[in-house]
Amino acid sequence: NFNAESLYKKINGKAPMYIEAGFRQLSTVRFSRKKNSDQGGEIYLYEMESPRSAFSVYSNQKRADSPLLESISPAYKTDNAVYFCSDRYYVEIVGFSQSSALRNDIKDIAENLSEGLPHIQKEEYLSELKMFPEKGRIEGSLILNLNGAYGFQDFDNILSAKYNRDDTTVTAFVSIRRSPDEAQKVVEQYKKFLADNGASPASASSEILEQGIMDMYGMTQIIFSVGRTCGGIHQANSQEAAENIALNLAKQMEQQKSEG
Repeated sequence: NFNAESLYKKINGKAPMYIEAGFRQLSTVRFSRKKNSDQGGEIYLYEMESPRSAFSVYSNQKRADSPLLESISPAYKTDNAVYFCSDRYYVEIVGFSQSSALRNDIKDIAENLSEGLPHIQKEEYLSELKMFPEKGRIEGSLILNLNGAYGFQDFDNILSAKYNRDDTTVTAFVSIRRSPDEAQKVVEQYKKFLADNGASPASASSEILEQGIMDMYGMTQIIFSVGRTCGGIHQANSQEAAENIALNLAKQMEQQKSEG
């Protein structure tokens, strides 16, 4: 068992990320296969302060090309491990070697452990999720940044999702702020941050995005607000695809605003 003071002893180098996200304690246990004791692994059970904390760690640790594990949600797998979160818990089950038998055992362990943990639907702890249009959204692409998203220190509580549009992958993001004034302030601060890092204003095909679209060394950045929610696009290769997704995002945000 490890607390915030001793966590670095187990996961040296990564401890600050967990602690900043709301880490409480880590419990670990090693296991080996009954049929082959040379094959085994280790279970890491992180207790975080909230479901958002657990999902933030899970989503930021997730490898983009890893397949999802359909029997648990959200969860993904690799050649020798399964990773998932459930309520305020984040779980890693990592094998010390690779084999089909060990992979099957790890999957069974994950499913059994998941059944014993509390559960909560993503919509209950990710209220921003309703802001994202479903069309074109890549399953399993959600990432929650609780602190300093995209290198901007004041960009906290940012939920992002990836979209496929015209053979281009576009990252959209939203952040619910405390008031419309705060949301607009964040927009202006982020635009200044982009400009300070080499971005310049770009013309937009829609008046809705006219004040919030910027070119950063050939990459399109978009930032705007609707009510008390900020929304935008991060580093898109195609301005056309970025604007298309941003307009759909703004429409969804406006709809949620009207629905209260």
